[in-house]
Amino acid sequence: MADRTRLSKTRRLEYAQAATRAFARRGGYHGATLNDIAVEAGVTQPRISQVYGHKLDAFLEAYEFATGELLESWAACEPKPGEPDWVRRLGEWYRNSVSQDRDKLLVVQYAISAAGKEPRVGEAVRQFVDRLWQSLTVDRKLSAQEASDVLARGLLLQFSLATDTMDGDGEKAGLGGFTAAVFDA
Repeated sequence: MADRTRLSKTRRLEYAQAATRAFARRGGYHGATLNDIAVEAGVTQPRISQVYGHKLDAFLEAYEFATGELLESWAACEPKPGEPDWVRRLGEWYRNSVSQDRDKLLVVQYAISAAGKEPRVGEAVRQFVDRLWQSLTVDRKLSAQEASDVLARGLLLQFSLATDTMDGDGEKAGLGGFTAAVFDA
């Protein structure tokens, strides 16, 4: 990241939040511009260019912010392995995240889409998936099959978000309970 200027943690967080909003609301890495981030942050485009240097650096910071926040809220949900409803609780967390953290989830989705053409994004996505895997298999002591099931269900819900089949309540009308069924299965 082009850290050409020293920023307080608070200001860096404000810029990361602005970048997350800009990328989420304007179609991802290829849709948003540094000017869009500046508008979201309430500063000039030259200021954002000074902070990030390149759009890719801004996107990577937005992605790191989004995944860090999502992992933190996921850890707080604390489902216990062996708990009969722990997978359902993860599903509830995801559905709640659609309404509370939609921009963050969209940035994750856009990063997955950009990963094949942008090597640095691809590496960041692989690191995030590894952190998820470690969280499931090491921290929560799930088997590889159980962890794979959780990740597969999460990818189905990401698909729902990407195709705009999920609204702020977790599901659009007429889907017959798809999102609930993914984690209630």
